[in-house]
Amino acid sequence: ESYTFENVTQPHTILASFAINTYTIEATANPAAGGSVTGDGTYNHGEPVTLAASPNPGYQFVNWTENGIVVSTDAEYVFDATAHRTLVANFVQLTYKVTFDVVDAGANVIDHAVIAMGNVTNEAGDYVFDGLPPGEYNYQVTAEGYVPEEGTLTIFNADLLIDVILVLEAPEAIVYLQDIIINAGESACFDALQTIITAGEGSAFEVEATAVVSLVAGQNIIMKPGTQIRHGSHFHAQIDPESPFCIPASDHFLVTNNDAEATEYAEGAILDDNTDQLVTAPFFSLYPNPTRDMLTIEFNSSHYTADALVVVEIYSMRGERVKRREVSPDHSHVFSLGSQLPGIYLVRVMWDDHVEVQRILKQD
Repeated sequence: ESYTFENVTQPHTILASFAINTYTIEATANPAAGGSVTGDGTYNHGEPVTLAASPNPGYQFVNWTENGIVVSTDAEYVFDATAHRTLVANFVQLTYKVTFDVVDAGANVIDHAVIAMGNVTNEAGDYVFDGLPPGEYNYQVTAEGYVPEEGTLTIFNADLLIDVILVLEAPEAIVYLQDIIINAGESACFDALQTIITAGEGSAFEVEATAVVSLVAGQNIIMKPGTQIRHGSHFHAQIDPESPFCIPASDHFLVTNNDAEATEYAEGAILDDNTDQLVTAPFFSLYPNPTRDMLTIEFNSSHYTADALVVVEIYSMRGERVKRREVSPDHSHVFSLGSQLPGIYLVRVMWDDHVEVQRILKQD
């Protein structure tokens, strides 16, 4: 600055006053939820400025920018004030990966499950979710033939591995197959916890040539009049107390009766897994099945001696023994399952060198 004056006729004392320059330093967080900043304000010229960026949980500091240009990658940015400045502390939200391991009760891998988590549903068999910010997520795992599994997981600050065990859907206790035709070239499987009954009461159950049919029951398969298994069809009937579920069978019985158009079954024919032999009565029976609490075990006295000692054990599908009792087979016995979780349980009866297993369904 200059000051000019004229006609100086006497001495003058002139005082020049100065003030230091001050600057405004602005600092903001981007995004606002990503963290906080300190150190902004008004500074004198040449005064050191220290800006500090602190990320919030779930976020990470990236850099300081000015007019979109990176000026520092340090969370603490130090400089001398020489001008007005507007700076931005940039944060990025941390993300993590969640991987699901889906198996059945026998620890066998299930590779066709569909998993939905949050608003995302993966393709069947895709068990990895990536790019997830911290938080709580609900998920559901579904697979054909299994009971859906639901749950909640929380991501904090690390990737997650979630183990999921799917339980096979329980078949009905008694299944009636009436007025059903399995056409040539078609495949079908029917299962029951206890008994499958085909046709009867004026109805029909027909398996045509080249059709593939499986019947899997825990105790009985009863073929009634109206049941026709045509030659050239592939037919599999199996009594399986331990696993009365539809599982693709590799040993279907090929019906090759060349003397008749179809094999027809008389009233009450009871078949085993070879489709042509009678099945003897079970060594014990369970009721009610399904049950919500009390389960009665009744023994077939024709299979036991008067002084026989029988051991009854009940297992969950995870292999945990929940009940064990030594009993006499000369009368029925009652077990309480009210405290057990819903699901399928195995009832194993042992005496001498004999073992028989049946399944029950525990309901809510």
